Amino acid sequence: MKKRQRHLTGRLIVIILLAILAVYSFFVGPLRALTNDILLGGLLNLSVAFAIMLAFFFLTLRLVGSRTLPVNPRDKQEKAAARGLLRRFATGGRVAMAVVRDGAVEPGPSGESREHVWGHGVIDVDSTSVVTLHTDVGLSRIRGTGLVFMRDSEQLRHIVDLRIQARSQEFEFTTRDGIPVKVRLTLRFQIDQATFNQNLHAHDPRAPFPAPMSWSIRPVARALANLQVADAGGPLTKWSDLPLMFAKGMLGAIVAEYRLDDLLSPLEPDRNPRRDIREQLTARLKPVLMQQGVKVFSLSLGMFLPHGFDADKTFNQEKPELDEITAQRVKAWKTEWESRVIKIKAEAQAEAERQREKAKAQARLEEILRLTQALEQDLPLSGDQDHVTRHFWKVVKKIVDDPGTRALLEEDQLRFVSQLAQPGEPPPQIEQPDSHEFSPTD
Repeated sequence: MKKRQRHLTGRLIVIILLAILAVYSFFVGPLRALTNDILLGGLLNLSVAFAIMLAFFFLTLRLVGSRTLPVNPRDKQEKAAARGLLRRFATGGRVAMAVVRDGAVEPGPSGESREHVWGHGVIDVDSTSVVTLHTDVGLSRIRGTGLVFMRDSEQLRHIVDLRIQARSQEFEFTTRDGIPVKVRLTLRFQIDQATFNQNLHAHDPRAPFPAPMSWSIRPVARALANLQVADAGGPLTKWSDLPLMFAKGMLGAIVAEYRLDDLLSPLEPDRNPRRDIREQLTARLKPVLMQQGVKVFSLSLGMFLPHGFDADKTFNQEKPELDEITAQRVKAWKTEWESRVIKIKAEAQAEAERQREKAKAQARLEEILRLTQALEQDLPLSGDQDHVTRHFWKVVKKIVDDPGTRALLEEDQLRFVSQLAQPGEPPPQIEQPDSHEFSPTD
């Protein structure tokens, strides 16, 4: 409504000015005295006034045309394009205008969208964005920082932000055992070969100020070459949506190889399946996106959770509530851990019994060794004493031959007892052992 009122006001002002000019020409003009014919003198005055007005009009357009837009004063083509654009606008022609800031097209003065402007006009592009112009045939031009003057057959199509992009989205997948899970995927990426200029002041003062970012046309063209049509025949996807789309497909294939217990690893706390999956996904994704003109900086995965998991309900301090899948898996994990605890306790108890029996056997063996030493030192072998000693060692060997006793003795102990029990031979002298276990002086 305001726009229509503005047009009507402008037309009314033009009509009033024309009426004043006509009155001046027919009744007051300087050429009025050359003829007594009011009609001929008025038309002559009107023609001269119009000629002077048009001359000043076009002279004014030429003088101010190159200063209404921020063109490069040393670029003659930009200055001529700016003058032509102002002349077209002043004579009532259609002029397309758009302003690109931070990778997006700003709306017009009345809030109208200017994302796909077309025709003769100009686009003001900021220092971190790139625009593409298309015709009916296909891609026409790719332009960056500064003023971009469009031709009649061109249309603004895509906007590319050269800065580092961060995208995060939660996706749903299905595991190998058929359980739906959800996970948040976060990705940081940028157009390949787009770099920040480190020293912006290292340039010739007579030259235009350099752009804060340098870029190459080829990666931008590759990033825009494989855009897909959205569902239901909607618009094209943006180039910044492609990395997450590729990552989603690859992550779904990887998750399909894991069971839910493998993803969460509750029975093996030392394992980190998320790290393995992230490294595998990064190794697959980077070369694919590099072919698309996009370089990946980092990739992170959130926790793998069942589809019905609700954090607010689960961690409610008053009345916690688990979803069906989580509750079932917790019960299974609890049973497994309880069985492990029982097994570990049984093994520990059996080991304790074995150690006690082993200590008893060693104590008995030490007593035997002390007795042997006393026999060797105090009782010389002769007759009945030799018979008693042999019988004594036979009894010792019989005790040692018992499987239960043998299991509790070390190999060196068994070898020593076997040597002592050889019939017809005196017991060997006991040397001081390297270990404290068989010291006869204890």
